[in-house]
Amino acid sequence: MTTSSPPAKRQLTLRKACAGPRTSGETERQTQYAIFNEHKIQELHGLADGYVQAWTARCSALSMTGDRAPVRPGTTMKPDPEAHEQHLDTAEMLDTAGFRYVEACQRCLDQAIPKNQVLDRHSIEHLVLVLRCDGLHGSRAVSAGAARVLASAALAFPPANLCWHTQGPHSGQPFVAVSDAGVWSPVGLELAGFSWKRLMWADMAASGARLGEGDRAQHRQGPPGARRLHSPLELLVHLFEVASGPPVPGRAGEVAFLQYLFVVLRVDLDARLQAFEKMATVESEGLKGRRAALLEHSLLARIYSGELHLTSNDTRAALVGLLVRCMAAPHDDVEGRTTRSGAAVQVADMGPLLPVELAGLAAEMLRALLSLCGAMEGAGLFHRIHRGRTGAHQNHRMGLDRALLAAAWEGGAGCSDAGACAVLAALPPRDRLRLLGLLVARQFQRSTIQGQVPEGPSAALSKASHLLEDGADAWGYVDVDPGAALAFILSDLAAPTARSFQSLSRLAVVVGGLASALAGQPGLLARGAGVERVPADVPAALQAALRGIVDKAGRTSLGASQDLSRTALFQLMHSQMAVESLAARMQTAA
Repeated sequence: MTTSSPPAKRQLTLRKACAGPRTSGETERQTQYAIFNEHKIQELHGLADGYVQAWTARCSALSMTGDRAPVRPGTTMKPDPEAHEQHLDTAEMLDTAGFRYVEACQRCLDQAIPKNQVLDRHSIEHLVLVLRCDGLHGSRAVSAGAARVLASAALAFPPANLCWHTQGPHSGQPFVAVSDAGVWSPVGLELAGFSWKRLMWADMAASGARLGEGDRAQHRQGPPGARRLHSPLELLVHLFEVASGPPVPGRAGEVAFLQYLFVVLRVDLDARLQAFEKMATVESEGLKGRRAALLEHSLLARIYSGELHLTSNDTRAALVGLLVRCMAAPHDDVEGRTTRSGAAVQVADMGPLLPVELAGLAAEMLRALLSLCGAMEGAGLFHRIHRGRTGAHQNHRMGLDRALLAAAWEGGAGCSDAGACAVLAALPPRDRLRLLGLLVARQFQRSTIQGQVPEGPSAALSKASHLLEDGADAWGYVDVDPGAALAFILSDLAAPTARSFQSLSRLAVVVGGLASALAGQPGLLARGAGVERVPADVPAALQAALRGIVDKAGRTSLGASQDLSRTALFQLMHSQMAVESLAARMQTAA
């Protein structure tokens, strides 16, 4: 499932939907769409009720017989004959009802789009139910059809669009036109709790949990898919768990649902970030507040911060850990590890999601979180002055950094050197430089050679470590001085016995990440807390760090070494080229 801009014919209908009087200087506007033909919608509701009845019968059949009958043909279990017949009957009934409903929704949507009309929320929610219940269907084509209808509706009526004021004193300024008419998102579940229960029940039934009144205890303790669906963020965690876990029959719908949900979140965030950036020169205090609200009101911010449901830091860390694991998995295999992704299962008509594709999806999700939280931190929204208004009781951007360090560097996800390199390579240069700077700052605080680090770098690293561990107030985006980080690395390499990092290989990954980030965006040097004083020293410090790593490994040339992994050796060679490029660009600029 891919994203794209609204078709040309949709641009006209979008302008019509946004037409009308506007508040002076508004940055966000609700787009109103008319509901499609009432008679047709009632027919859809009747078909949806028929699907739910068949779905209930299917769930009951599964829950009463447990695992005595296969969910899908082709399994190796020996079913009870009577139970097997009941399963086939209920599967056929469910497929028939599902096909009828999906085809009717597609016909209605095809007629509604040219008229700039939408399906109602009830119909969209039932399409999601059909998609997620892939494991209950006898044919995968049922859920695949629901996925196509949902994608078509989201493309025609995206959750957010970047628009421009065309008249008045704010003519030429951007605003975001938002709408929840054509998409499904977790933030609307408080308005229709029944769908939340159905999504949970579907997971229980597919896992073999009973739905009887006497089995409430089993429900509470039951399958992970059902137990964790208590908040929007936990839904995301659950979907990534399914996509990254071992292959499970009937979970293709969950993977397709994850792709759909990500597209909805990303489209909404992209429009808001574009408007936020284009309004960077706004001077009015009132407009500054409304500009910041663009980020606070994004679907991803509301889900991640737990605006609608209590969301714990453990859940946020679990999501980041899963993203890191998905990103590192294809590269960990290269290092000799046995990592398998259930997303590698080929799904007919629903699009295969190979481990490398899952890694790409996880990287996109992580970059979206970093972009959102970084922009919010840059706008000062995580400072105590704004926390009462935003509801943020902590700096979520620093929380992301802590979770990333725990997952990729301190054993949380057990990344190999290749996996850690893959995670770093997926980060934008500024985020990569910040993460590595905070890693070095944390190692500095734990080191026994703090007194050997010059006073300037020592103070910069202490401040960065304090921000990382305590989530202290930040008026703007927190940059970490790469010169200070390199000063500590050189002191650590010079000490006879000190080794503040896990291994020389890991240190090579750190230095390589610093070099690639600075070579890719030399302007980052001007952002550091004290780097502007000695920018010319950074390439030399990088060169000295590379030599120190090789020397400490007992090598005079880059070859096989028991203390340096293959990934580290490649990283050292790549770093050497990056440093030379950085030095040449700085010399040209001077």
